[in-house]
Amino acid sequence: MAFSTDDDVMQLWFSVHTQEAADFAKSYLLAHSASGNDVQGSGLTVPASGLATVYAGSEVAGYFRTSATDERIPDIFAGSAQALPARVGRAARTKPARQVGPGDTTNLVSGEDPPAMAADERSTRVNASRRQSRARVITLARIILPTWDGSLPALTAELRREAGLAEGAFRTLFPSDRDLLHAVDHELLEECAQRVRSAAESFDPADHPGEPAEVAISAVLARARPLDWSSLTIRLRERQLAASTGARSEDVIESERAFLPALLEAFELLLSRIGRRFEWQPALGVRVVILTYERSFESWILSGGNEKSFPESSYVRHTLPALLLGVSSPVG
Repeated sequence: MAFSTDDDVMQLWFSVHTQEAADFAKSYLLAHSASGNDVQGSGLTVPASGLATVYAGSEVAGYFRTSATDERIPDIFAGSAQALPARVGRAARTKPARQVGPGDTTNLVSGEDPPAMAADERSTRVNASRRQSRARVITLARIILPTWDGSLPALTAELRREAGLAEGAFRTLFPSDRDLLHAVDHELLEECAQRVRSAAESFDPADHPGEPAEVAISAVLARARPLDWSSLTIRLRERQLAASTGARSEDVIESERAFLPALLEAFELLLSRIGRRFEWQPALGVRVVILTYERSFESWILSGGNEKSFPESSYVRHTLPALLLGVSSPVG
């Protein structure tokens, strides 16, 4: 698995993009049992992952109304809790845990007010539904944004139509149009951070004999594609749309600064793999690396370069290693 998100809505991106791989994952999630513990610490076996709906491969493409070859959609898109091992009320001390599914309307135990239980269940379902709707809108936005040439209000109207959401329902997910842009940017930066972490965790200096560590790890980072052409285009369109609404540059910078912690942790791990740590103020160091990476990658593509060959570019082979050394110092 190359990348994943999991916030009641599960999205998985695989390094091998085939329908067979997606079908296998779907079957595993829906049917594979596992050992676990109930709320009292006693052992139990759960029959499956707890996901009620799992879309795989071409099914995900159909859900988002795009082609199965679209790299922006996940290989697996799933959500809605199917069953939770639960013990509630006074009887929880003596009665065994059991699976409570969507179709189970039985009052499981005494000592709990059924209307209150129903209200809690409804609240849980509503929150899960909202998170799933929010994830779908963000994914749709990522599909539409790279080629969007309209206004921000027109974009949100199109997303509402595609997602089948009324204005009021949409605004419970994204109170303002800028909140939508921030949410998309947040997801892109979280992906960037996870790919930087993946590059750091996979790096072993012994695999690169005779090559300076900073050069080797720069190439490993570029091959992890912390930013690709799609995400770069989306971030450019986000800035243009934010500017069209009168957003100040300080506002745009502040929105990105809010997502720096995940990137800071990832880059600190990256530097530690070559025996270094930030000497610059870490947030500034990360911003310098990310912004120069973006601009150099953009120039590489616009000049006719291929995304996959970017690790061989002068920026990755010379400039990025110098930057990593410049913003850091040896540990100890």
